[in-house]
Amino acid sequence: MKPFRNKMRTISAMLVATALLLVVGVPAAMAAGSLWLVSKAPGAADMVANAQLFDIVINSSTIIQEAQTYFRPGGQAVSNIQMARVDKRDYPDVATKRIVDGDIVELDEAEITDVIQTFKTNFSPKGTVTLTPTPFRVRNIKIDLSINPDKIKSTYYGYLANLAEADRSKWPIVRWIWEVLLPGKWAANQAYCDWAGAYVAATNDATPGPTLGSYDGLKTIAEAGLLAGTMNELSLTKDLTSATEVFGAFEEAVDMLPQELQDEELVFLCSPKTELAYFRDRRNTHGNDADYAQKNKSRTMTIDGRENMLIKPLNGIGRAGDHGWMIITPKRNLLLGERKNSFNVGMEKALRSVAVMADWYEGVGFGLAEEVYVVRPADESSN
Repeated sequence: MKPFRNKMRTISAMLVATALLLVVGVPAAMAAGSLWLVSKAPGAADMVANAQLFDIVINSSTIIQEAQTYFRPGGQAVSNIQMARVDKRDYPDVATKRIVDGDIVELDEAEITDVIQTFKTNFSPKGTVTLTPTPFRVRNIKIDLSINPDKIKSTYYGYLANLAEADRSKWPIVRWIWEVLLPGKWAANQAYCDWAGAYVAATNDATPGPTLGSYDGLKTIAEAGLLAGTMNELSLTKDLTSATEVFGAFEEAVDMLPQELQDEELVFLCSPKTELAYFRDRRNTHGNDADYAQKNKSRTMTIDGRENMLIKPLNGIGRAGDHGWMIITPKRNLLLGERKNSFNVGMEKALRSVAVMADWYEGVGFGLAEEVYVVRPADESSN
C-alpha cells in the first residue's frame, strides 16, 4: 500500500496547487508546485491508478434523528470512522508493466519452421519465418467526484468542516475522502475490472459508465482467444471446484502443459477460494511435506514444490465467482499497459461544491496468445 499512499499524497499536493491557482493566482500555485516536487516520493510516477467511481453523497441518515440537524462538538474524531474491508488490487504483483506513447501496446509473435536437414551440395533453403501482430489496447479511464461539503456543517460530522476557510477544497472532509475513503474502493474496482472487465464505449451524455466497462479484463480476453482458436483450453477430468479433487486438478493441468514450458516461470491464476481449497486438499492428502514445507502455505504455494510454478489467487476472480476458472501462462506473458504521462488530476469549484476529476490510460493483456492455457467450467466451454 505504500506506493498507493505515495500517489494519493501526490494527488493531494496537486489539488492544493490547483486550489491556490484559483484563489490567489499563479505565484502561489508555483510555490505549491515546488511543494509537490519535494513531496513526490520515488516511484510515484510508476503507480497504477484504479477504476471508475460514481458521485459521493454525504449522508447522515443513519445517526440519531436530532444529530442530523445540528453540530455539537464532542468526542468525534476521524480515527473513529470505520470502513469495511475491500479487495486489494493484486494483478500488478505478477504483471510486467509496459509503458506506451499511444493507445496500443504493440507486440508481435515470431515463429520459424524446422530448419535442419541432411547435407547436400546444392543450396536448398528450409525454414519459414512468420511474424504475427498481437497488440492490445489501453483505455481512457476516469474518476469524477462531486463533493458538497456544506451538507455536513450542521450534522454530527461538523468536525470535518472548516467554517473559517472559504475554500471548500481545503476542508478536512475533502482531504479525508481523497486520502482515506477513496483508495480502497479505487483499488477494489480495478481488481474486479482486471479480471471481469468488458469494455463499453463511452456515450456522449452525463450518465456514468459502468465500472466493468472501463477496459477488457483477462477473462474477456481469454474468452475471445479461445473463440478465435489462438489460446488453449485444458479439459480436465478433475473438478477444480471440488474440495477433494482440486489438488488433482492442478496436477492434471500441469501434466497437460507442453514440455517446453515445464521449466518456465509459470503463474497459475485462480480465485482465492480455489487456492485455499487446493491448500487444504494438498494438506489433507499429503501432509506438510518436509522437503518443501515453506511452499505448502496458503498464498505462497507452488506446485510440487517447484519454484517456477506459482499459484496466484486474484481477488477479481473471486469477486466474479469464477472459482472454476484458471489461467496458466508464463509470468513474462502477463502484461499491464499504461500510456506514458497519462495521469491527470484537476479540481473545479462552483456553487460551494468541489468537483475533482482524474483520468488516465490503462489496460491488461497477454503477450503471446499461444502460451495462454485456460481451464473453465464445462458449461462455459466450447467443447
